[in-house]
Amino acid sequence: MGDVWVTRHQPLKALTCYQQAINYLLFDFNSADIYTDPASFNSAFYTTELMETLLAKAEAFTLLYSTSHRVKDLDASLQTFLSFYRLTGFIEQFYESDDARMFISIKKNASHRQPIALCLQLFKLTGNKKYIEQAFLLDEQNKANTLALYLQENKLKASSNISASLLAEESYLKRSITAIVLKASGIANMKVLTRLKDTLNQYTVRLIKVQDKINNHTRLKKLNLGGNSISITELQKIIPGDGIILSYHIGDKEILGFAVTKDEFNFFSKPVDQDFQPSLQELYKLAQLAEGNNNRTVKSLSANLYRQLIQPAETWLKGKTNLIIIPDDELNYLPFELLTDNKGANLLSHYSITYNYSCTLLHQKTGNIQYSETKKLGMAPFNGKIPEGNWVQLSSSKQEIESVNGTMLLNRQATKQHFLQQAHNYGIIHLATHAYANDHDPNRSFIAFYPEGKVMDHELFLPEIYNLKLDKTRLIILSACQTGTGELVKGEGLMSLSRAFSYAGCDNIITSSWMANDNATAYIASRLHYYLQKNYGIAHALQQAKTDYLQDESIPATLKKPAYWAHLRLIGGFETEATTNWVGYAGFVIGLIVLILIVQISRNRVKRPRPGA
Repeated sequence: MGDVWVTRHQPLKALTCYQQAINYLLFDFNSADIYTDPASFNSAFYTTELMETLLAKAEAFTLLYSTSHRVKDLDASLQTFLSFYRLTGFIEQFYESDDARMFISIKKNASHRQPIALCLQLFKLTGNKKYIEQAFLLDEQNKANTLALYLQENKLKASSNISASLLAEESYLKRSITAIVLKASGIANMKVLTRLKDTLNQYTVRLIKVQDKINNHTRLKKLNLGGNSISITELQKIIPGDGIILSYHIGDKEILGFAVTKDEFNFFSKPVDQDFQPSLQELYKLAQLAEGNNNRTVKSLSANLYRQLIQPAETWLKGKTNLIIIPDDELNYLPFELLTDNKGANLLSHYSITYNYSCTLLHQKTGNIQYSETKKLGMAPFNGKIPEGNWVQLSSSKQEIESVNGTMLLNRQATKQHFLQQAHNYGIIHLATHAYANDHDPNRSFIAFYPEGKVMDHELFLPEIYNLKLDKTRLIILSACQTGTGELVKGEGLMSLSRAFSYAGCDNIITSSWMANDNATAYIASRLHYYLQKNYGIAHALQQAKTDYLQDESIPATLKKPAYWAHLRLIGGFETEATTNWVGYAGFVIGLIVLILIVQISRNRVKRPRPGA
C-alpha cells in the first residue's frame, strides 16, 4: 500500500505504511514513529522483503523533503538507508558462498549512489563534515565488500582452534567442486552432465556439513565483527608521512574524491563533465596501441582527466610521494600514471602509485618484504620451443625470471602441476607467461603453463586460483597479457586473474592491464627486481623501473608509447622502505669515540710519572 501512496505523491501516508510493514517483518521491533529505524536484525526472517521496504521508506522520505524542505526529513532518509546497510551486513555474515554475497553486494551497489548524494546535499545544507565522513564510509561499504569479508573470515579461521584436517577437507571439496564445474562447461553429452551434476550435489552437501562444523568454532566471533569497513582513524594509522590515499566515487552528477593522509581527511566534489566517460574510454583504448601517431591525443586526454581527477587534490598532494588510488567503476581501467599536469609531467614522475579495491583491504596488509631473505620462484613456460598450437614463444621471458635470483623453472619444468605443488612455499612468485581474460565468462579466464596433456592440465582457471592458499606469498608478478582486466562488477571491481590472487591471500600483485610487449616487459621486470634487491618498496621499485625504461636513450622513442610500459600496475598497500637508522648509527659512533677517549685518558694517567720520581 505504501507504494500506492508514493505514486499519489502522499509520502506521509506511504511512510506510515512502510513503518507498519517493518514492524511486521521484524518480530522484536515495535515503533509507530516513522523517524525510528531498526538497529538490530536478530529476529529478521523475511530479509528480502525487509530490504525492499527499507529502501522504499528511504525514498519516501526524500519525496517528503521535496515538499517540506526540512533537513530533518532529508536526514531521516539517510538514516533509513544506513539501516538498510546494517541489514545487508547482517545477512552477509550468514551467506556461505561468494556468489550469494555477490548478490547482496550488487543489491547494495544499485542503491549506494542515493545515500552518498544525500550526504553531499546535507553537508551543503548544514556544513557538518560528519556527512562527508559518512559518505566515505558508505562508499567503502560498496567497494570489494565480498573480497574483504572473505579475507576477514580466513583470518578468523586461522586464529580459531579449528583442526587442520577439517580445513584441509574444506579445501579439497572446494577444489573438487571447481574441477567439476569447469569440466561440465565443455561437455554437451546430457548423460555425462547428469552424472557430473549428481557428483557435484554430493560434494556440495559434504562441503555444507564441513562449513557448519567450522562455523561452530567461528560463529560467535563472526557475530561480533561489527562490520568490515575501516574507520578513518584506523586508516590514518597505517598511512606513512609521505603517503596519501585518493579514493573516488563516481555519482550520477558529481565526482567525489576523498583525500586521506596521516593527519588529515579532505574531500572534493565537482560536476561530471559530459566528456568524462568518453575520455576514459578513449584513453584506455589509445594507451594500448603500439602503432600509429596518437601521442597528441593521448596527452590531451591525459591532461583533461588530470584536471578532473587530480587537480582538485593538488593542495593535499604537496610533499607526498607515495600515492594509493582506490578507483570506482570505470576508473578501474584507467592507468593514472599517464595523467599529466599543466607542465606536461605525468604522475609517474612524481609518485609511486599503488592501486587497491578498497581502503578496508589496506588494513588487511601485513609488513614489508625482506627481499634477500624471501624464497623466490620464477616460471617461464614459453621461453623455448613449444608444441604446435595457439601459443607464441616468449623469447625474453627467461631474462625476466633470471633477475629473480631464486628457483627458476623453464619450458617443460614450468608446469601447472609444479606451480600448484610449490607456490605456497614461496614469498615472491614471478610468472612470465600467457594469460587470457574472458569478459563474458570470467570463470573461463586462465593463466597458461607449459602445454601438455588436456586443457585442465596446463591452464589454471580463475576459480582454481581462488582455492589456492597463498597467505605466505607477499608478492606475485603476473607478467602476462590481460591479468589485470576482466568483467567489471559494480561495487566489486574487475573480476580479473589478479583479483583471484588477492582471494588466495597474496598481499601484493603486479599485473598487466592489456597485451604486453615481451621485450619491454622483460626490461621493466629486470629493473624491478634490481631495485627490490636494494630494499626499495614495491611501488617505488616499479616506478623507478618504468622511469629507467623511459629514460634509456638506447630505446627508440617509438617504443616508449604507453602501450609498452603503462600496462603494469601494482595492487597492494603502503610499505616502509628499509633505511639505515642514522640516529642509532650516530649514537653508536659517538659512544665509541667517547669510549676510546676514556681509554686513552686512562692510559695517559697510568703512564704519567709521579711527581719527584
